[in-house]
Order: sequence, then structure tokens, then C-alpha cells
Amino acid sequence: MSAGQKKVLDPFSAEINKPTRNMDSTLKANGYDSRNKPNIFVPSVYVYTARDGNIHLNLPDANTKKYSVKFFDENDNFLFEIKNLKEQSLIVDKTNFYHAGWFKFELYVDEKLKEKHKFYIEREF
Repeated sequence: MSAGQKKVLDPFSAEINKPTRNMDSTLKANGYDSRNKPNIFVPSVYVYTARDGNIHLNLPDANTKKYSVKFFDENDNFLFEIKNLKEQSLIVDKTNFYHAGWFKFELYVDEKLKEKHKFYIEREF
């Protein structure tokens, strides 16, 4: 790569998901330890709230893999499930969640749990 070129990373590549350093050593270098870790939320790459407030799903190789996602409220009560997702990109309208707040999801690929995470839907004024 020449000096003037920018490197574009694919969010689904192994390169971006590969840790560059041990997280504990990074925290210690910044003055934190296991007792006072910073409270930082890192959203999912696959299921997240976008600027429009809706839930966006980005599913790599959706045409060759079998994706499904289950949604839960913050108390782990099951809300609904979307099965057999075939589109690489999908938007779930925020009105399907009835209220603002934290929600949890489980993303399955070929019936195996790939990710268990959460997202936040902001209150509209």
C-alpha cells in the first residue's frame, strides 16, 4: 500500500475482528484494572440501532447460510423471532418493540448461536 492510499476494512473480515492486543494489557496501560474497567458499550456488528432509530441487521453470506434472530426485552422475556433470513441487509422497524429502552437479541447461524447482545431504542419526543 502506498503512502497516500487509505485502507478500507470489511466489517465481516477476520482482520477487523482480530484483537491487536490483550484487552487486560490495554486497560492497564490506560490506568484501569479489573476492578475499575471503563463502562463502554460496543454495539454489535450484525444487529444494531441506526440513526433512524430502527434496528438494522447486517448478515454476511445470507444467501448461503440460515440466519434467525430472537428478540427479548431487558428482563429476558421473549418478544418475537424472525426466521429464515435471506437478505444481507434488513431493517426492523422500532415500533415492533412498543417502547424505548434496552432490548436483547440472540443471532443464530445454521441453528448455532453466533451472538448474544443488546441494543437501545431511544425515546422519541
